[in-house]
Amino acid sequence: MKVGNYDDEEFDAAGRELGALGGGLVHGAQYAPELRAPWVLRAVAATRMQDLPPGEVTVLPPLLGPQMYTVADDRFADLGDRRDDFKRLASVYLEDLDSRRHHGDVLAAMHLFSIRQEVVRKHLERDAIRELLQAGLLRRGQAYSGDAVYVVRVPELFGQEVASRIAKLLPKRVRYSPDTAAKWLISKCSKMPLGDAIGAHAISVALLEMGGAQHLELVNGLLKHPPRRERISPGSRMVTLMPNVGLIDQP
Repeated sequence: MKVGNYDDEEFDAAGRELGALGGGLVHGAQYAPELRAPWVLRAVAATRMQDLPPGEVTVLPPLLGPQMYTVADDRFADLGDRRDDFKRLASVYLEDLDSRRHHGDVLAAMHLFSIRQEVVRKHLERDAIRELLQAGLLRRGQAYSGDAVYVVRVPELFGQEVASRIAKLLPKRVRYSPDTAAKWLISKCSKMPLGDAIGAHAISVALLEMGGAQHLELVNGLLKHPPRRERISPGSRMVTLMPNVGLIDQP
């Protein structure tokens, strides 16, 4: 059964259930598309409402932070060898992000974690892939390019592993060139779901190894690349991906 993002009525119902459990959403949260994904709301609520004292209410913000990935360690602590396979899969995923892809696949990659099957099979044993599928951690899918892909079904755990992998790569890159490391981090995180939260989590994890000085150099490097407006040239072709509609690619 395929479950999509909450529509307005479902999101209102989720908000009411959240209120009954001692939580709430600030005004404007209904306009945050990230919170419409059921797994996101569940993960954010778990991190904020765990051990909540009686009588207190936690209010969830519309902008998501890295805290939603910390819940993954507790929820999936008993995965055993499958957790190691997920770590390897995260490494493969980061390498494959820079491959040349169909424009529909680039847009889809901003909404879900997916990796081409041919790439996964080069790095994971057949038995490991089969066990990930049987455990419900992966499912088979097809990209807009027609390529067969594996889609991650537990994005909170995979996001945690991707952040951990980035955190291992960051210190060496920052020591070489903070500005280059900042550009690399921005490039990677802009191509994945909730990449801003993943990048923030990676920076916090890498802080101990980098130290205060290198951490500040990285932050300063990131500040040199604020969001910017780009003028659209006459005759440009626009492609977009709309939830529940699909790829809109009109000449």
